[in-house]
Amino acid sequence: MKASNQDSYYIVIRSLELEWSSEVSTTLSQAFDLTDAEIDVARQFFENCDLAAVAALRKVSVHTVRTQMKTILSKTGATSQAELIRLFSMVASRQMLRNRGLLTEWQDPLGREEILMTNSGRKIAWTWMGAPDGTPAIFLRGMAMGYLLPESAEKMLKRAGVKLLIPSRPGYGNSSLHEDLPVLEDNRVMLEEFLVGMGLKGCVGIGLSDGIIPLLAQQDKDPDTFSALISVGFNGCLNRAAFRRLPVPQATLLRLAKTAPRLLDLIARIGQRMIARYGVDWYLERAHASTPLDLQICRDPRTATLVRDACSHLVVQGTRTFVRDMQMFHAPVDSAIDELAIPMLSMVPTEDGLFDIHEYRQLEKRNARVKVLPVPESADLLIYQKTNLIMDRIIEIVTTHNKLT
Repeated sequence: MKASNQDSYYIVIRSLELEWSSEVSTTLSQAFDLTDAEIDVARQFFENCDLAAVAALRKVSVHTVRTQMKTILSKTGATSQAELIRLFSMVASRQMLRNRGLLTEWQDPLGREEILMTNSGRKIAWTWMGAPDGTPAIFLRGMAMGYLLPESAEKMLKRAGVKLLIPSRPGYGNSSLHEDLPVLEDNRVMLEEFLVGMGLKGCVGIGLSDGIIPLLAQQDKDPDTFSALISVGFNGCLNRAAFRRLPVPQATLLRLAKTAPRLLDLIARIGQRMIARYGVDWYLERAHASTPLDLQICRDPRTATLVRDACSHLVVQGTRTFVRDMQMFHAPVDSAIDELAIPMLSMVPTEDGLFDIHEYRQLEKRNARVKVLPVPESADLLIYQKTNLIMDRIIEIVTTHNKLT
């Protein structure tokens, strides 16, 4: 290269240092079912590119390391050590971008995503967790949680023979958003078309946070859609009285979603630029500043990657999805709750600053089929705080109420 103001030529070398973070380990473990020992071998090989050095670090023979590497190659599908390094580099680089909120295209960390194209031209991206041939249940994510569940959840689902089918809601990840439809109808139609496309009727529906709203709307339209519903986390449609206790920033955003969505979109765009500048962790620190239990999840290397993935899944297409999801908290589904003719379990956190058992008991009085289960020592991110408790209930309900036709 020759600079415009210089006579000499120069060689420019750009060094890209990729760090093997704990999130990389988690992603590889979930995607390829690598054991802790195999993850450690993979990390040391990535950092040293020499099997003898790996053997020395682990204080084992080179033959042992070669055997473990063969297993890693087999599980990942890599055909050579060079291809394995490329795979690890790709995962590490994408995790670095995800941590900074700079991804422009969504890729399923599990490597299982498929695209369902409907007759109406809708694109529904979906993935799954659990047993490949297990009893199916529909799992709708919430706004900022639930793209990936902890590894312990996957193991529990496999043992129980349950498969969670997880479609990306409109505007999330690679699923198309349809501006011509109101937000609730867009979500409900997506769900209905996904169920038809997958040939499912009579299964259990599970919704995290506002993910329960499209399930209720679809069940209200077709009472044979689900055999039971499960709600995980706070949602305003189940306890609207709690809106009064929301922290001022969240309350303001919700109010703008109803009264001034264009202003909310402007605020969201500013927020997205700040995330691009300072990273997703900067956003998470502020979003969960009022709930120490959630901050702990965001800072714990074992769970931070799960929350980051959920955030990336939401913002990758832009701010419109965020605005529409805030609008959906106001969705008119109260009558759907009152007229619900199937069981619904609502698992709600007790430490999110919004919990009031008396208000939830009023919900149970409105419809005897609705049961509330307070989850102690949990807040907004309870799916990561009380994973085993929640998965136990999900597995119990799926295996008891499945009525597929």
